[in-house]
Amino acid sequence: MDAVATPTAIVREGPRLKEQSVKVLDEATRNRRKRRALEALEQDNFQDDPHGNLVMHKKAPKFEEALQDTSSSSVKRRSTAGRGAKSADYWKQKSRKNVAMLLEEELQAVGLKPPNYASARAGPSRIPSPKLCAVDEDYIQDKFNLTGLNEQVPHYRQALDMILDLEPGAGGSSYPVVLTTVSSQSHMASAGAMNMPFNARLDRSRSNPPRNRASQWPRGHEAERNERLRDEELEDNPNQSDLVEQAAEMLYGLIHARYILTNRGIAQMIEKYQAGDFGHCPRVYCENQPMLPIGLSDVPGEAMVKLYCPKCMDVYNPKSSRHHHTDGAYFGTGFPHMLFMVHPEYRPKRPANQFIARLYGFKIHPVAYQIQQQAAANFKTPMRSISYNEEEILDLAPSQQDQVHQASILLYGLIHARFILTGHGLGQMIEKYQNGDFGHCPRVYCENQPMLPIGLSDVPGDAMVKLYCPKCMDVYNPKSSRHHHTDGSFFGTGFPHVLFMVHPEYRPKRPTNQYIARRVSMEYS
Repeated sequence: MDAVATPTAIVREGPRLKEQSVKVLDEATRNRRKRRALEALEQDNFQDDPHGNLVMHKKAPKFEEALQDTSSSSVKRRSTAGRGAKSADYWKQKSRKNVAMLLEEELQAVGLKPPNYASARAGPSRIPSPKLCAVDEDYIQDKFNLTGLNEQVPHYRQALDMILDLEPGAGGSSYPVVLTTVSSQSHMASAGAMNMPFNARLDRSRSNPPRNRASQWPRGHEAERNERLRDEELEDNPNQSDLVEQAAEMLYGLIHARYILTNRGIAQMIEKYQAGDFGHCPRVYCENQPMLPIGLSDVPGEAMVKLYCPKCMDVYNPKSSRHHHTDGAYFGTGFPHMLFMVHPEYRPKRPANQFIARLYGFKIHPVAYQIQQQAAANFKTPMRSISYNEEEILDLAPSQQDQVHQASILLYGLIHARFILTGHGLGQMIEKYQNGDFGHCPRVYCENQPMLPIGLSDVPGDAMVKLYCPKCMDVYNPKSSRHHHTDGSFFGTGFPHVLFMVHPEYRPKRPTNQYIARRVSMEYS
């Protein structure tokens, strides 16, 4: 079989391809052609628009205007397009948002409040947060919740109207005067007296003494009669606004004591408790446990508000002097216990550690305190004033180097810890102790017992200085933040015990009272 020869493809090359394949331009020619091309492009940019002189026909569509619908209503608007119609650029500019608006929308989407002047410029408030929570107005308007308060609060009706922001005599009083068997003539007379001006009512009250008006009340309505007589006496008093404000404050506080025992009140107080608005326990081993307000009596005026620590289960005086004038009856004696009975999950565990008195590393036997108490009881010689020559122990010149300055502070502190154990040192510290320079015990039943500084370790840097109360024999954090940076080793762990061993006459007696948890005037464990 003969082989078939396949024809080969004949490729023809044009003359331009041959020239390009053969001709090679040098660098100067390439640069020259490139420059010509750039000049041609520049000339095209500066040429006039050939269509610039054309006049558009009035029926030609204008693309810069907003597209209009073909409905009948849009046809009517088209006739008035030349009169006050808004262009598309106008609406684009109007809907454009700046950076502040976009940031505010983003914060609102996340759930954060945008920063304002108060949050950006103002620092934390120095005024302590109020311990009273906001009582719901619906709770106050329910008369069942106010049962019995009209007998405790003077000028009850005016005080309640002030709390509810009601105008007296406007028909909105929540406790109107009850006239059951009084004649209609006396009704009209009393109604006319309410509509009379204040000076006319004052003259009428003076012409009719309360004794004669009280005889008009039937038997069995002594409470209403007494309330009405108190109101008439209030009108005669020129300082009636001050009396009503004081009564309104007392009434709101007693309502508050009942409200915080409800579910809504407990929920509001839990928020304040978790935020630490009521303060923290000053006891060292409670470790800044948040506290709750409590009253030692349910009778207004007997005791001011105290703070209850659920960890050590003791009561303390408030740190801020602002709360020293808040009545304890506004919180009641059983509020913290009711809170932890309803929500036991918020009850903290008891502290695992407690203060152990040591002297040179050794525990002090309980018999030593009995010996000190006996020595203090048998001591009859009056104490003479202790005076020593004011001599400087060390005169350390200030140094420019930080390390030398810190070393000098440390050395002086350790010398001070030894000096206050001597006779001269004890004399100076006793003077400070008697003047209360180290502070007073915050525990309620210690009755402002002066305290002494103490360290929990003799090693510098281990712990800051604490305050020792010789009455309850416990340690507390200093009240002033200035002393939170003073090393405890500058006083040592045994200074208060040495002082009372050398001078047992200064050892106070143990407190006779202690806090007993009560709920609804009943003791429970």
